[in-house]
Amino acid sequence: MIESNESFASLLERRIEKIVQELIIQVPEQLKTYIEVSKEFVMNSGKRLRPTLLLYSYLGYGGRNFEDALTLAAVVEIMHNFLLIHDDVIDDSNFRRGKPTVHVTIGNALRDEKLGKDVAIVIGDILSFHCIRYFALLSVDYLTLRRLIDAFSKCYVLTGFGQLLDIIYSGRIDEGAVDSEVPTEISCLKTAYYTFSYPLVFGYLLTGGNDSEEESRIIKFGEKVGIAFQYRDDIYGVFGGERKSTNDIQEGKFTALLQTALKLLPEAREEIIGLINRKDKLPEEIERIAEYIRNSGALDVVRKKIESLVSEGLKLLEELKISSEYKEKIKILVTRIAET
Repeated sequence: MIESNESFASLLERRIEKIVQELIIQVPEQLKTYIEVSKEFVMNSGKRLRPTLLLYSYLGYGGRNFEDALTLAAVVEIMHNFLLIHDDVIDDSNFRRGKPTVHVTIGNALRDEKLGKDVAIVIGDILSFHCIRYFALLSVDYLTLRRLIDAFSKCYVLTGFGQLLDIIYSGRIDEGAVDSEVPTEISCLKTAYYTFSYPLVFGYLLTGGNDSEEESRIIKFGEKVGIAFQYRDDIYGVFGGERKSTNDIQEGKFTALLQTALKLLPEAREEIIGLINRKDKLPEEIERIAEYIRNSGALDVVRKKIESLVSEGLKLLEELKISSEYKEKIKILVTRIAET
């Protein structure tokens, strides 16, 4: 949990647990074991970045009903976990946050790998459907509720577009894509909007905010820092050691880091593309790709891009009409992104 105030953190954790528990009590007895796996997954605390940003935004824009803000923040965190459950199935990932993924846990229990994946997909769906009902419990007027639902839909539709691009280009890179904007588009759609832009927008709208220009400024700020956040994750995906290892290479992800290496190494481009598109890569092939990236200078180029994006984002942050106290809190979070 990012927020240093212990009571703030514990309030959010309790609200997340309460919402998931309210799902579990509805579940038919023979399905409870599987839904409880999702509860353990959700409560295996990550950074809680998205709900923290929502709460900072809500308080920074003068929100007074903290109960509503906690509920919506918890919903955003549960939606994040629903996306992770699906993402782990798509990427065939065995571990998340140091523990077996939901589909692996269930697959082991059922002694059927495919069934574990099928069940995990539906569990993710159920979590997202359950979240929707909490909009009906918010103490807001009709127009505010309408704006929130509209923004909520936009957020996760855009995220879905990013996921589709990521899937389509993973292990399917060609020469024509090298000079495209695809890695940046994936970073913006799949990460920036639901991680930064829209949690801040949700907090703003929940206060009753209705200035479309301020909303646009928030979104632009989120795009800059969100792309930087994904670029940093791309670095961890290749050079992160135990944080993430070489998963991105194994999965053939078309990241900004890989794209930069391809641009810097035209003489090796054909070989790198052939290796990255290979489905079952040998350890030495993964290491060869990593070595190409390491020696290309792409790492320094992407780090400079991260610094530039964060700098641009911080300038946009100054333009927001949020209180100086919470502007500073957001600035601290964003500054950490540049620390790759």
